[in-house]
Amino acid sequence: IAACFSQVGGIGNNLDLYIVRIDVDGDKVWEYFYDEGFIEHAYDMIPANDGGGYIVVGDIKTTQTDEFDVFLLKIDEKGNILWKKQYGGTASDQGFAVSATTDGGYIITGRTESFGAGKEDVYLIKTDVNGEEEWFQTFGDVEDDRGRDVIPFAGGYAIAGAYEEPGGFPPLTADIWLILTDADGNKTAEYLHGEDDEGDEALALAETNDSGLIVTGSTGNNSDVFLLKTNPDGSEEWTKTFGGSLIDIGNDVLPLEAGSSVIAGLSELSVFDPDLYLIKVDANGDLIWEEVIGR
Repeated sequence: IAACFSQVGGIGNNLDLYIVRIDVDGDKVWEYFYDEGFIEHAYDMIPANDGGGYIVVGDIKTTQTDEFDVFLLKIDEKGNILWKKQYGGTASDQGFAVSATTDGGYIITGRTESFGAGKEDVYLIKTDVNGEEEWFQTFGDVEDDRGRDVIPFAGGYAIAGAYEEPGGFPPLTADIWLILTDADGNKTAEYLHGEDDEGDEALALAETNDSGLIVTGSTGNNSDVFLLKTNPDGSEEWTKTFGGSLIDIGNDVLPLEAGSSVIAGLSELSVFDPDLYLIKVDANGDLIWEEVIGR
């Protein structure tokens, strides 16, 4: 099952949330276009915490003149909407990732222009099992900061994203930002990684079997896949980069047995022509194999 957004088949000249389910042979079982406002995007989807159905997070622009709100949607196994929620303020807010929490609720991260200290800040929202907001937190400075992934971790939460240093040179070059919080979303630690004076961003993270974290994204203005392994306290254990001479990005990471991990992303072998990029590394981040698929 996959969630994204589409204009083809949508109602009107706008983008609608699109979910498709396939069987084990890749044949389509069902598909739905959800036209709940003027524009909707889906960025992440997980199995529902209470058994059966799915939780989808993204954003929604209710009317043409409205700003975006974070959009959380629960659907059943056949794609029917069970409930939907919106979060945010008077400016633009987006949800990029959602995870199930140990108390049966959900934790969302993304970006907010409505709250916080700067142009955009990391947005962290905790909900109950029915999507009712319990609390939110923001993290950031006066420039553009954002959360790209979040998971429960060490009794609190771990957030991966990007931080733009105020007054940095060149301007608007982000660093990979790892934030750890307690159970109420209060920041307990933070770490910055990446190349100096170039754009870096974390896009996904997961807990490893030794209670650390594995984080992937891009470094050097998207020129290489970035891979970070942390200790249980979030401090760096090692970092690695992978890729060729053009754009390479790590979009997701999955820890495997014996400390190995697989990264899924994209790689450009020619300009403006990206392909699926799969990488497997061992427990030390050393390359086992890599494949570029799509040629």
